[in-house]
Amino acid sequence: MPDEGKTKKELISEIARLRLRLAELEAVKAKEGDGLNITGRRSDGILYLTDALPVLISYVDSRKRYLFNNRNYTEWFGIREGDLYGINIEAAIGPEPYKEIAPCVEDALAGKNVTYERQVIFRDGTHHHISETYLPHIGEGDKVLGFFYLGVDITERRFAERALIQSNERYRTLVEESFDGIFIQRGSRIVFANKAFCEMMGYDEEELKGMDHWLVYDPEYQELTRDRAAARMRGEHVQTNYEVKLRRKDGSNFDGEIRARVIKVEGETGIQVWVRDITERKKAEAEKALLEEKLRHAQKLEAIGTLAGGIAHDFNNLLMVILGNASLLLMDTDPLDPSYERLKALEKAANSGADLTRQLLGFARGGRYEIKPADLNTLVRDTYAIFGRTRKQIRVHENYADDLWAVDLDRGQMEQVLLNLYLNAWQAMPEGGELYLETKNRVLDEGYVNLHGVRPGRYVQVVVTDTGVGMDEGTRQRIFEPFYTTREMGRGTGLGLAMVYGVIKGHGGIINVYSEKGKGTSFSIYLPASGARAIKEEKSKSCIVKGGGTLLLVDDEGMILEVGAGMLKSLGYDIITAEGGQKAVEVYRQMQERIDLVILDMIMPDMGGGETFDRIKKINPNARVLLSSGYSINGQAAAILKRGCDGFIQKPFSMEELSQKIRSLLANTDPKPEESV
Repeated sequence: MPDEGKTKKELISEIARLRLRLAELEAVKAKEGDGLNITGRRSDGILYLTDALPVLISYVDSRKRYLFNNRNYTEWFGIREGDLYGINIEAAIGPEPYKEIAPCVEDALAGKNVTYERQVIFRDGTHHHISETYLPHIGEGDKVLGFFYLGVDITERRFAERALIQSNERYRTLVEESFDGIFIQRGSRIVFANKAFCEMMGYDEEELKGMDHWLVYDPEYQELTRDRAAARMRGEHVQTNYEVKLRRKDGSNFDGEIRARVIKVEGETGIQVWVRDITERKKAEAEKALLEEKLRHAQKLEAIGTLAGGIAHDFNNLLMVILGNASLLLMDTDPLDPSYERLKALEKAANSGADLTRQLLGFARGGRYEIKPADLNTLVRDTYAIFGRTRKQIRVHENYADDLWAVDLDRGQMEQVLLNLYLNAWQAMPEGGELYLETKNRVLDEGYVNLHGVRPGRYVQVVVTDTGVGMDEGTRQRIFEPFYTTREMGRGTGLGLAMVYGVIKGHGGIINVYSEKGKGTSFSIYLPASGARAIKEEKSKSCIVKGGGTLLLVDDEGMILEVGAGMLKSLGYDIITAEGGQKAVEVYRQMQERIDLVILDMIMPDMGGGETFDRIKKINPNARVLLSSGYSINGQAAAILKRGCDGFIQKPFSMEELSQKIRSLLANTDPKPEESV
């Protein structure tokens, strides 16, 4: 690399000497051609000097041809000595690089001295920053015969300058604009304090300058900081980061974290100290720990819920076969037949199994079915009226808010939530006790709801509090886990509160529990308020309704097709079956004129219910479709209903449910999908 110790003035002086020598050579060589021809001739001492100089040197004649290049020029650019002789400079370096230096060349050939800096890529691919000088060679009569080129590689110098500028800028930004407090001490005195540290401590910068550094700490930490500062100054290894308490000008204390290192301050050894106020961080760490615990709990419940949902779906398909066959046999069996009661027991057991899977689905996916605006005052009062008829040992205290906001909810699922909470309270008070039921309108801010993953805004709160045995912390942490129960074997499934949790989460709500051993338990539920008025529910009579027409039954399981076809035939319908979605589309395309209603399973391996529905609707936009699934209406089912599906029925279903649902769809009396989802 060039020797940057030699000044540019000295180099130009040496070039001037070369210019004189070349003028002498020109006179000698004038007979050899129309220009200089000295390349490759190293016998002259001056030419040896050009090779020794740590610069790039070339001579270009008035026709822009290379007539001389020193050894550094040829070696640095990876070419052989003499290869450039007589070559036009543009042809040698290429059109694009030449465009950059063309003004310099023209100025030099016009008799002007030119200095220019540019980036150059050498033949080895490396990038270099070159400081170039173009010196015109003027002959007799002020005629410009050519120019000398002098190039100095200043890459390292530019890098060093840039690095120094960047380093200084980074340091300035770090110190002057840092959110952390920074001060520098020399000896025991503070010699500099940045703006953040002054604001943190409540001092002006001039007040801090000259102050003993240990005075910014609480007395409890002054000796520690003095000792560590002295140890650093002696060159001993000292912990760089640690927590302390600092004392402000007004005497108040705060928790801080400091980091210190030894530096040079105006040629003397000093210590630079970073100070960070960690009061809020400690508070945030506590909140984060709580949030992480809630997140771990939610993730665990979600994983269990996914498993539970899959189990419930498959179990519902099995129950569909059992319940359907039991219903068919009951229709053909005389009530006086001894087998009739056994079939009724089988039907009852299947319905109990269906209730169990509904609880699993409630935990796994929220279990929402038919969402309508409802009055929680009425719902809480009515459900307890049913529950409390046989629990006379419990004294209930009711406190319902006036003008309570309506809530969009699935009434059936929310009834199950409340009944489970009442049952939990009753079991916690075996000798009787007090039960408090309360409702309130609440507005939850972002700070609160962020811990629960819901939106801020208007909520309706329902509080169910008992004076029972209460729970310890270990039990409280696990009560929403499925299959967890504190009751003895055979006395509970452990799904009640798991279902409560799933349903509330499915409704976009929050459920909290507070309990102490021996001091009772309080459940608080928050459900998003609705902008609509509550709709009064009316119970419909349960009966089998027969009908007529042709139905296409679609399912991927043969047993369900068989029992479903039997149930539908017993209701008076003609049945066409299709095993799987692809078969269903083929059958519907061929027989659409005959088919009055498609009963479509949602989960199928070859073509799912959603795609099957879309293809059938493409064939006939007016096709009527009843969606059937062992899952609840959430997720995929809700999406299909929003695309225009006419209704939904959840497996396992009874003969009464099936008959009424089909009759309502064929009579165009079923609620619109947006009213049911």
